Amino acid sequence: MSWLNLTFGILVGVAHFVYLQGLETDFNDKYFGQNGSNVAVKDYVVVWIPIFFGTIFLEMLFGVIQKKKLYRLSDSLSSLGCGSLMTLSSKLFTQTVFSIGMYNIVWKTYGETIHREYLPQWVQDSSALQWWTMFVGVEFFYYWVHRTGHTVNAFWAMHGVHHSSEEYNLSTALRQSSIHGFFSSIYYLPLAFFFPHNLFAIHNQINTLFQYWIHTQVIGKLGPLEYILNTPSQHRVHHGRNSYCIDKNYGGTLCIFDRLFGTFQEELDTIPVVYGLTHSLNTFNPVSANVNPWKAIFRSMS
Repeated sequence: MSWLNLTFGILVGVAHFVYLQGLETDFNDKYFGQNGSNVAVKDYVVVWIPIFFGTIFLEMLFGVIQKKKLYRLSDSLSSLGCGSLMTLSSKLFTQTVFSIGMYNIVWKTYGETIHREYLPQWVQDSSALQWWTMFVGVEFFYYWVHRTGHTVNAFWAMHGVHHSSEEYNLSTALRQSSIHGFFSSIYYLPLAFFFPHNLFAIHNQINTLFQYWIHTQVIGKLGPLEYILNTPSQHRVHHGRNSYCIDKNYGGTLCIFDRLFGTFQEELDTIPVVYGLTHSLNTFNPVSANVNPWKAIFRSMS
């Protein structure tokens, strides 16, 4: 660990915390309370698109200056293609039918009554308590979404798209499955028994956006932050196909559940991480990247 790495990590952490506080203020002003539960939430991921492209350019430039090959054009275009397909499917189906639709059905049928009739008044009146409870709740359920995405074949056929890149850079964060969101939405439904959808929608995006910056080889270990946050070092392990990397570090924003449930693995300085799948997809076609894992499953069943 260098002081430069630690300083940069702290700055990134502070920036995310400030942004989180800003979103909490936004939530209090626009969504908190009886009327706010029906207000649509801004798509913060779309707002971040200029940040994605700007930081990818800066990381690419850093690699050129340092004479490190961090990007491969075909691989990066494949990642962007997968991200575009995921965004399209999310807008058409995942957000409207699965995430918003199912969550709101549970909230309207059961959650509103439970929230109003059974939660103590001091809980109902505390936006801060609800805000941070949802933050931890989304992180907890994300851990299990991610863990089953690696340990159940059908879910791995979806999530494995994200791991199919043999490079590791910021563009890799955008390489996502087009259909995994359909099924992962179900995991979060217990939260709908207590909290409205707009609160979940904000924190689900926070969890996603935080994970963008950890897809990089540029930042090393971050000292004491490694005990709390999910970091680039930890996520490099998660993307590795080395034997010591397999099925490790499932956290989104934090590493506490990995530590609690025995899936935490520190990056080993003596063994460089090799990225990608143990069985390569051998394609840069984003459609094939989503379809080929299913073909392999069906072949194994025949």
